[in-house]
Amino acid sequence: HIKASCKLNGIEAYYSAGYGIAIAEGSLSISLKNCMLHDNIRAGLYSNAESGPSTKISIDMCKFFSNLKGLILNTSIVSFLNSSVFENEYGICTHSSEIKITACDFYSNHEIALLVQPGTNCSLESCAIGGPKSIGANDVDELELNFPSKWHNGVGITASSSSKLAANECF
Repeated sequence: HIKASCKLNGIEAYYSAGYGIAIAEGSLSISLKNCMLHDNIRAGLYSNAESGPSTKISIDMCKFFSNLKGLILNTSIVSFLNSSVFENEYGICTHSSEIKITACDFYSNHEIALLVQPGTNCSLESCAIGGPKSIGANDVDELELNFPSKWHNGVGITASSSSKLAANECF
């Protein structure tokens, strides 16, 4: 049970029947650095403060891969730096959160790389978010052939109408 804050450095959370790491209480401060969260049935990281105050999460130099969802962030304030989200069904799913994503890579997520749901304010800076597996326009076939296949996501970013999304220097 975490009272107020927790720092996790260099941990590997994997093969859970649920979540690699689950944060279910608000008013916490969590830091993850150099961690790998993978092969978890539901998600690598799950945060849900429910009706309480937001959980503050700092993530730096981490990898989230081969989970159903890389991260589920509900009612959270998140700083996400220098990390990779790949080979999940969904990369990041966020709802009612503040999330700043800087210098992160999203690739080979089968459905959606980043799902920004209602009440979320999300900013991306200097991130690599691969395009869809198929672009859908006949005259863009050459672009599809020249685009590295490892970067393909089912859909890059999906944002709801009641969310805010800003992107700067992303590709």
